[in-house]
Amino acid sequence: TTHEALQAALDYLNANGGGVLNVTPGVYTINGTAATGSTTVGGVNALKLYSNITIKPWLSGIRDVDNNPGTSVIFKSSSTEENAAIISIYGNDVDAICNVNLINIKFDGVIGVDTEGNPRYCKSAVFMKHAKSCNITKCEFKYFYATLDIRDSHNVYVDDSIIVVNDGTGIAGVNSSIVLSDAIITGNY
Repeated sequence: TTHEALQAALDYLNANGGGVLNVTPGVYTINGTAATGSTTVGGVNALKLYSNITIKPWLSGIRDVDNNPGTSVIFKSSSTEENAAIISIYGNDVDAICNVNLINIKFDGVIGVDTEGNPRYCKSAVFMKHAKSCNITKCEFKYFYATLDIRDSHNVYVDDSIIVVNDGTGIAGVNSSIVLSDAIITGNY
């Protein structure tokens, strides 16, 4: 499936010291289920990122006649679990994940509807713990409970990005240094 192919490409880059994953424009479903009994996000099926990895659209410089991006890469959760994440950047006290870049990616957190027809949302687009020097640039996030869940991480930059929140938190930071530059957080939070 799409999820497994993306993870295999990330695993390959990691085995070779890192690199750039150029993703063909389109919608990619990620089954970011939480680990059984887990109270934290970033469980067993989130896309796992490693140090020295950049994810960006292939041919990201294409523009339409109005100078808008002509192509998009959209990561959408296919999980039915509200405690899930799409991307996990998870290091530890000794070996932090460093130099991860997400560039020009759109994230959609709608995972279905409840019995009354109200939308249900994925917990996080990105779950980050024990990470350093990570950049989120020109990304768009819609409909997550804790869009960027960043814990024990430092020098995390969110630049020129849009976060649309519905009944949740745009950025949940715990023991972390996060720098926002030209980032817009909007919605009900």
